[in-house]
Amino acid sequence: SRRRHTRYWRDWSSDVCSSDLVFLTEKAVTESSGLAASRRTTDRFWTHNDSGGQAKLFAFDSTGRSTGRVQIHSAKAVDWEDMASYVDSGVPRLLVADCGDNGRKRSCMTLYLMDEPDPNSTHTVSPQDLTVLSVIYPDGPRDCEAVAVDPKRKKILLVTKSFLPVVGVYTIPLPSRGDGTLTMRHKVTAKRIATLTIPLVTAMDINQQNGDVWVAGYFQAFCFTCEHRTMSFTDQFAALPQPIELPRWRQIEAIAIDPSQRPWVTSEGVPTPFGRIPNQPDN
Repeated sequence: SRRRHTRYWRDWSSDVCSSDLVFLTEKAVTESSGLAASRRTTDRFWTHNDSGGQAKLFAFDSTGRSTGRVQIHSAKAVDWEDMASYVDSGVPRLLVADCGDNGRKRSCMTLYLMDEPDPNSTHTVSPQDLTVLSVIYPDGPRDCEAVAVDPKRKKILLVTKSFLPVVGVYTIPLPSRGDGTLTMRHKVTAKRIATLTIPLVTAMDINQQNGDVWVAGYFQAFCFTCEHRTMSFTDQFAALPQPIELPRWRQIEAIAIDPSQRPWVTSEGVPTPFGRIPNQPDN
């Protein structure tokens, strides 16, 4: 597939991560808008389509080979824009964010949390296996394409998107997986904690080992270093981030930090490009 799609690579990429470029074999993935590294199985990743798609997740490995898929019953895919993986009480979990709002008309956005299914097979997730959060912004509707989870600080992070270089950073408490039934439906108001001067934010993830936060746009990512794991997000986002160049792909919409602390990205398009960013922040 590398040879077949050489033109795509020449048109839309730089030398960044060229040795790691592959294309997803799953033809149903046409607009990869979220990306998460599996916390259950080594060398597995999850993605989903953008708005207009079905409530499905697709699993694949680092070569782009499709390995599994998940249908989420009762979930709506109004405008899925990001996802995240984390571990809660020793259990691998996934979060899927129906958070896009280009017209800023949605009264609330929805987050779906669940135990991570086996990425090597086909599954369905039942309503009773979901935690559903209806999130309201304190300052009115916002478009958002970047969500991340930090179980150590027990927070879900959201960064809004704007053409202007002024975006908000919000947090909500991360609900515990708990015991017994997992079914929970909550309404929660996000708290604004910071303002960033980054335009067109499309993706975010947290390094689960050291707490670094990666915020990405179409052509550049920014790593906000965490000095210690009890550092507040307010202080972390107040510091100057390290810029990281991204491959010059058509439209990078997703980023994920795997358990080995390596960053990966996907881009919208058919076939879907997927690759690792070798650049690491100075620690």
